Amino acid sequence: MVPLAKDIMTRQPITVTPQTSLEEAMALLLDHSISGMPVVDDEGHLVGIISEKDLLVLAYETLYGQQPPYTTVGELMTPSPTTFQADTDILEIAESLIDNNFRRVPILEDGKLVGIISRPDLIRAINDGCRRRS
Repeated sequence: MVPLAKDIMTRQPITVTPQTSLEEAMALLLDHSISGMPVVDDEGHLVGIISEKDLLVLAYETLYGQQPPYTTVGELMTPSPTTFQADTDILEIAESLIDNNFRRVPILEDGKLVGIISRPDLIRAINDGCRRRS
């Protein structure tokens, strides 16, 4: 039987709000060695994703002496990211990450963020499943 998203997701992922400063978001990514995080509103609804790629743009512009026109996560995040439900099987999620340039996908339940699944989470789960079959 193929595991479901809720079986392998990271629960209570590190999140930020649209009002979080970009400096704080960058520090969180670096401190926790993660490549992106969900952006949620005050009720826990997902409103976007901020990634290391987004923040690389900020770092690049700053290094070249440009004054970036944005200061908060909400100004730089990717809005309305692809999401999956907690009861989605992981093969469907793996296909999405293969077909797209995503490193992670938020997992929702009743419209609220309940977890996140990254490429390493999927690789680990698939590898564990292959070992059990051997």
